Amino acid sequence: MATLKDVAQLSGVSPTTVSIIVNGKAKQRQLSQKTIDKVNDAIRALNYQPSISARALRSTDAPVFTVGVYWVSDFRAAFLSRFITGIQEQKLKSDIKMNIVICPYKSNELYKETALYQSNTYNAVIIANASETDLDYIHENPIPIPTVLNNRVSELYHTVSIDNVELGRKSARHLAERGVRSIGIISLNDAYFSMNSSTRGFLQTARELNLVLKPEHLISTGYTMRDGYQAGLELLQSGNCPEAVFCDNDSSAIGLVKVLNEHHIKIPEQVQIIATGLGSPNYTEFITPSVTIVDVPLEKLAAKCLEVVEKIATHTLNSEVHLNFDSVLYQRDSTKIL
Repeated sequence: MATLKDVAQLSGVSPTTVSIIVNGKAKQRQLSQKTIDKVNDAIRALNYQPSISARALRSTDAPVFTVGVYWVSDFRAAFLSRFITGIQEQKLKSDIKMNIVICPYKSNELYKETALYQSNTYNAVIIANASETDLDYIHENPIPIPTVLNNRVSELYHTVSIDNVELGRKSARHLAERGVRSIGIISLNDAYFSMNSSTRGFLQTARELNLVLKPEHLISTGYTMRDGYQAGLELLQSGNCPEAVFCDNDSSAIGLVKVLNEHHIKIPEQVQIIATGLGSPNYTEFITPSVTIVDVPLEKLAAKCLEVVEKIATHTLNSEVHLNFDSVLYQRDSTKIL
């Protein structure tokens, strides 16, 4: 596919001049008709397709900034609504005209998203939930479009994130403060970047606090509530439940609550539960008992990602921005001291 630079090279003018003509500003910049004709001839010869944003610029008085939001199309798609809520709230505050395009992609296959490397598609992109494989790829093959990474760490791109390791540490400290001495962990059997980090932080702090984790109490499972239920059954089959269980996602925690209730195991008297909150904070509030979570503030992360994009649009950034938020602990009945 021909690029703006290809048109510039064929017509013998600068890319800036091509951009001015494509964006309908030739008369305003007092470009000669000869220059305009040369560029238009090159566009036809190369079958160049102007970008979405360029077409918008020609049809409106003010520029329209087009933003691609890349979100993994696996279980985390269930939490896209929280992210979109944050995007919407920030967009309503902005005076910048923006088109937001949601772009689902498969984990570990970001390399297939060729639009990331085409300057005529988006003015900026936000990439959420990138796996370690995806991160390696975009570091080895830098994206030429201004890019913001959500909840990931990088020196190459703008980043908006939380400290996922600290999230796990916070969970372990919370349980230790409640007198817990033996623990279990229910975690995803796939190496999702942020969840892996929170579980690692939980384990590190658990060791520092002398919390005991028996091998049979470390259970890998899938993401759904049913998976959490099956993990709970496996936990019971070990014959001796730990005093507390850390779930690296709130869906698993809901499944665990159900199986413990069915087997008349009292929460929190016999088993306490704490989970990483990926769904709405209300997600685990209205079950019995309600579950203590350490919440990932997806709405705030999304709003700040778009705020960074706005600064990109207005050319008010001189270097990469790296912003961090704290996770928020919501204590509920599952770790309540009676």
